[in-house]
Amino acid sequence: RRRRAHVPREATPALVMLGPDLRARGGIASVLRIWQEAGLTAGRPVLHLATYVDGSPLAKLAALARALLRFSVLLLVGRVGAVHAHSASNASFRRKSVFLALARRAGKPYIFHLHGGAFDRYYAGASRLERAWIERTVRGAEVVFVLSENWAAWLRQTIGHPDVRVLPNPVLPVALPADV
Repeated sequence: RRRRAHVPREATPALVMLGPDLRARGGIASVLRIWQEAGLTAGRPVLHLATYVDGSPLAKLAALARALLRFSVLLLVGRVGAVHAHSASNASFRRKSVFLALARRAGKPYIFHLHGGAFDRYYAGASRLERAWIERTVRGAEVVFVLSENWAAWLRQTIGHPDVRVLPNPVLPVALPADV
């Protein structure tokens, strides 16, 4: 008898947040930690799936496989309400695009949140086939979040998405000493 992947049986479909492990190094993980510390997801049906971990290539592949399996099961049992994919360029985009293709196929809306500062170079250097895949993935999003107005303008012009919004990275305030 096979063991099934553990999937919570809550009635409410969840927002599935795709990004790196919260303990990973890097900008996206930092943003996700700040959101968590600020209580943004507290009391809400949000499931974080780590599509990346720091470590060896085998550890990274295992994390991706676990996340893909869990996401597939969540889709099959109707637990995915929508998806919020945090992406940068290259491998980060390629990983998230697989999940987003599954979401699209299942009719689930998704947000594409671009954090990478070199996405224009990634796009310019991509093959014609990969550029078409990038365009399909990004255009399939309900909304696209970017970090600056320059990125919003680039995405509107180059990719042609009609709803690109600027959402700067959060910064937690620093506690000042009481004697200041």
